[in-house]
Amino acid sequence: MGTLALAIAGAAPIVSGAEATADSKTGSQVGGGENAEGPEASGRRESGGDAARDHLEFSNQFASECMYHRAELRRIANTHPQRVIRVTLVSYLGQTRSQGESVKRLAPGADPAPLGCDASSGLERRWEIVDAEYVDDAD
Repeated sequence: MGTLALAIAGAAPIVSGAEATADSKTGSQVGGGENAEGPEASGRRESGGDAARDHLEFSNQFASECMYHRAELRRIANTHPQRVIRVTLVSYLGQTRSQGESVKRLAPGADPAPLGCDASSGLERRWEIVDAEYVDDAD
């Protein structure tokens, strides 16, 4: 029981908005404890991924489906005035990464897309941006 308490207390903080870039992740937030400055991070930077990331914004909203968990609904929105953004996210429940990735297509001016409750079973749930890129409407 003491080990569980230490794992929960050591949870990494939620990173949101433009701060959720590869540069802002700590070693524990990057898969496998690798340095965020590795080849994958630089490849995203060269492809313009960070520019799209700058136009993503996380927010919370009270929602009935999250009340049981004493949590709020976590959402993500595109703040760019004209361009569509495709964002790939991973979620964590406490220190454990959930299986798979979520891909969202965010239109400019649209309502924020719901991600899920920001807590469950007494553990914090967070989302991290893996990749974000501008896409054409036809993609």
